[in-house]
Amino acid sequence: MPMSICNVHVEAKNKSIRDLSKENCTFFWFQLLIETLLRMPQTSSAKSDLLDLCRQHYDGNDEELSKINEFERCYCCEQAIWWYTRDSFLYRQLNKAFRTENIDIIFKFRFFIIDLNKQLYAMHNNYLELLRTYFNKLTVYRGQAIPTEELERLKYNIGGFISMNTFLSTTTDREIALIYAGNGSDRPTHESVLFEITIDLNALSTDKPFVNIKDLRYFNGTIQQTAFR
Repeated sequence: MPMSICNVHVEAKNKSIRDLSKENCTFFWFQLLIETLLRMPQTSSAKSDLLDLCRQHYDGNDEELSKINEFERCYCCEQAIWWYTRDSFLYRQLNKAFRTENIDIIFKFRFFIIDLNKQLYAMHNNYLELLRTYFNKLTVYRGQAIPTEELERLKYNIGGFISMNTFLSTTTDREIALIYAGNGSDRPTHESVLFEITIDLNALSTDKPFVNIKDLRYFNGTIQQTAFR
């Protein structure tokens, strides 16, 4: 899960914006890029850009080329979440592009990013209303190993903002998230981290949708999984 850390504190917002560091400026430009991309029209050339890029990258890999051909034949926008949760070229290449903030590759994935975002938006309001019927807050978890230097930056930025640079999958089951976090075996280069995210359901903006994807993901199971943008 790549992330941007923005050292802006709410209580000193105006002054902090004037004193933004180079990294924080990059954070805002990247967010602007994604928002602009999401407003672009869907075209056949956008899909061709995605397919051409993936075929070039997986040239000689018959298994992935077969999935790319299947995507070309069978994909429809209502299956965006299903394809994103499948272990395939889409998930790996898109997350790599977000992790490295590779603008060229992100642009060529615009066809799929737009559809995935639209599907999340289409389901968000109904899911939110259902949650509000029973809860005021929702707590979800994500476990993963992150680079040690990134963890230190998080510690330094307590009270500031962080932004996840990709679509984010979480679970309501803390024990499952701990499994994904690992046991610290990657030290000293990486640390096992459990993110606990508490969402105030009555104080949400609509520009960052999230939904329960248990019935839409590629793999079957009973684990409640929530996806965010």
